[in-house]
Formats: sequence, C-alpha cells, structure tokens
Amino acid sequence: MDKKYEFVCRICETHVLNRSKHCRVCNRCVEVFDHHCDWLNNCIGKQNYKQFITLIIIVGLFSLLQLIVNVIIMITISHKQYKTQLQDFYNISSSQAYLLVYTALGICSVLEIAFIIFIVQLIFLHYWLSKHDVTTYEYVSFKRDHPNQPLDFEKMREGHKSKVVVKKKLEAITSKIAKGEDNPSTSERATFSGTLEISVKSNSERP
Repeated sequence: MDKKYEFVCRICETHVLNRSKHCRVCNRCVEVFDHHCDWLNNCIGKQNYKQFITLIIIVGLFSLLQLIVNVIIMITISHKQYKTQLQDFYNISSSQAYLLVYTALGICSVLEIAFIIFIVQLIFLHYWLSKHDVTTYEYVSFKRDHPNQPLDFEKMREGHKSKVVVKKKLEAITSKIAKGEDNPSTSERATFSGTLEISVKSNSERP
C-alpha cells in the first residue's frame, strides 16, 4: 500500500490521507476536506479549492458591478427628461414613477452592499485559513471542541487523526488477536475494540 495513503476512512473504508474527511451528504471521502457547499451541492477540498475561491471572487466583482450600475441609473433618472420618460412608460405621474424606480433600486442596492460585505469577509476568511494551512472544517471543529483555548493551528491539522484509522497499526493488532501470537497489550486491545465500536456506530449512522 502506498505510504501516502496509510489511513483508512472509518465509514467507507477507503484509503485516504490524514486530513481527508467523509462527507455524509455526498457519501464519499474528500481529500483535504474544507466544507460541503449547499449552494454548489458539492464538497470543497484540495481538488477544487482554487476554483471555489475564484468563483466567490467573481461573484463579488459581479455584485460590485451591479451596485455601480444601480447607482448610475439612480443618478441618471434624476434628470428631467428621464422623469418624463418614466411617466410615459408607467402611465402614472412622474413623481410616482420616480419614487417607484428609486425604491426598487434602493432596495437592490442595500441588498448588494450587504452581499458584498459578506463576500469580502468570506474571501478574507479563506485567505487567513490558507495562510495558516488549515481548512474551514478544521477551524470550526477546533473552535467547537476547544472554545476557550487559544488558536493552535498544528492541533487543528492533527484533529483529523481522530476521524480515521491507521491501517497498518490496526492490521497488526487484528493479526495478533486472530493468530494468538504475541498477545497484544491491553492498550492495543482497547484500541482495536474502540475502533470496532466506532466502525459499527459509523455504519449504523449512514444515510
């Protein structure tokens, strides 16, 4: 077995890297799992992380363009000639038409500003995570499990070891128990029993 993939997922029993994770939504293991994106209906990991960042940057720029266009339109229709055109188009008074268009554009602009702020925060969050070589899942898991501890990026990256089984060690323990050769230590038996318990529990939790 390739030493690079010496771990085995405890759910699907696929050979994986240490920082991989099994996504219950996609029902597959994802290499260097970051998060499952409901908007894209897909997992974000090592293979498509750059494309995901590119996508949110493009969405942010498009939202900014929409905001600029809204502002230009709001400035443009303030001229008298456009007020008359609005009046003719909507077949109502110019003040009512002006108020209608301004209200619609104003609401759209406020929503665009809120969305742009969200996108900018998301971009900076992923920049910060990438800078420290941690994933969204590792960061959120660490904050959930250690709410009062200072950030420990090394511990975040090592957190996945509790989610996978080291195949070589497990095979060695299994072999000792099965063959009765060189009875395994109490700690090894505990490790094996705990692994079986986790595997049974994980299989029972599959959707």
